[in-house]
Amino acid sequence: MRKNLSLSLVLGVVAVAGVVAFVGWKASGGWSSVPSSPTVARVHAAAERMRQEPSRSLGPPDPRRAEALARLGQGDHGGALELLKSIQRSRPDDIESVFYEALALKESKRYSEAKVALERVLDAPPQFRRPWTALYYYGWVLLYAGDADGARAAFTAFLEFDPDEPDAHFGIGLLDLDRPDLDAAESRFRTAITLAEAGIRGGKSKLVPDLAKSKARLAEVLFERDRNAEARDLLREALKLAPQAHEAWYLLHRVSKKLGDSAGAAEALARHAATKPACEPKSP
Repeated sequence: MRKNLSLSLVLGVVAVAGVVAFVGWKASGGWSSVPSSPTVARVHAAAERMRQEPSRSLGPPDPRRAEALARLGQGDHGGALELLKSIQRSRPDDIESVFYEALALKESKRYSEAKVALERVLDAPPQFRRPWTALYYYGWVLLYAGDADGARAAFTAFLEFDPDEPDAHFGIGLLDLDRPDLDAAESRFRTAITLAEAGIRGGKSKLVPDLAKSKARLAEVLFERDRNAEARDLLREALKLAPQAHEAWYLLHRVSKKLGDSAGAAEALARHAATKPACEPKSP
């Protein structure tokens, strides 16, 4: 999909976030369902505005924004936030700066603050190109916050505008897997794989982490279904793309044990231990 320069820069950060999601895939212990969530109503209202109202620009962007985006792309989230806040003090109606503030907060794992900022964006009239990108990030922030219904609504609404974004399909697949609805999860992860592969063939190398994590999660579904040889092959493919994904190594250890491959299981467990961050708890 085509993106303007600013969004391309920031969406590049998502590749890193994708690796984090891949590496830390069961840390939250699942997401609860929130009946009649007000976030669902907010998503529906925002999506309707995006369908009906053309995006209205405030004019030339503040020159400080380029530096803020550069800092965000470099991982200097605090520096980016400082600049974006200063822009908002002088241009309080600059919703696009609020959007980038939300991304900086999300990358800093300050999810509750990111949620507040994204809700300001979603509640405002569309003001910048591709405003539905806020729905995508809102979906991830709600997923991290445990709001499964809101996250599903946000990803689904985003896909109405951008159906070929593999990571949104992946997000819905995570929600399906948590239910668990293995049929739906398998379908979503396969869709994410197909779209990521197509994007990579088209030159979008930033989708490699998306492809890796989608293959690993599909392998998890297949493992749950005792389709262990298929799961093993997918995990090997995923780990060629993302060899530092320690949780995938641990799943490969379990799959190899099921297949009676004690040598393969031992090797995978050793790779898991070698790649696991020091702060991670021991695997069960």
